[in-house]
Amino acid sequence: RYVYSFVVDTKAPRLLLSSPTNGSFFNENGTLTIAGVTDADALFTLYCDGEAVFSNKSIAQLNGTIDNEGLFFFTVPLPNAHSASTHRVVITASDIVGNATSEEAQVVHGGLSNIQYLEIYADGVKWDNHNVVSHPLNTKTYKLPWWQGQRTA
Repeated sequence: RYVYSFVVDTKAPRLLLSSPTNGSFFNENGTLTIAGVTDADALFTLYCDGEAVFSNKSIAQLNGTIDNEGLFFFTVPLPNAHSASTHRVVITASDIVGNATSEEAQVVHGGLSNIQYLEIYADGVKWDNHNVVSHPLNTKTYKLPWWQGQRTA
């Protein structure tokens, strides 16, 4: 008679993100800071707008840091970061046997906070009378109270 003991690992690594969170900014240079709490042996995968950025990378491979409590930090470039004002990112932490947990967030381009002047066009027409018509057959308009009528920069 033989007795074998074994352990079945069905537990995914911890993944508690402090960055990014839904609605947070990515850096003006197109990089995203990923930070939070995880297990030391976690492997990370990142998707941006459905496109794989990297897969099964350790924090060390991502030039990041992690302390004894599991607090980690790394920064990665987003593909085509400047192609849109927002991007949907999915961050997955997995272990070597494939147990995984994921978090997702919609991140906003950090350069939007530097906008000093905005022109609004609808169907090729510049709307500079402080009002935007919701539909040509509709009489409802929307006032743009923030519009100063002149360029500030």
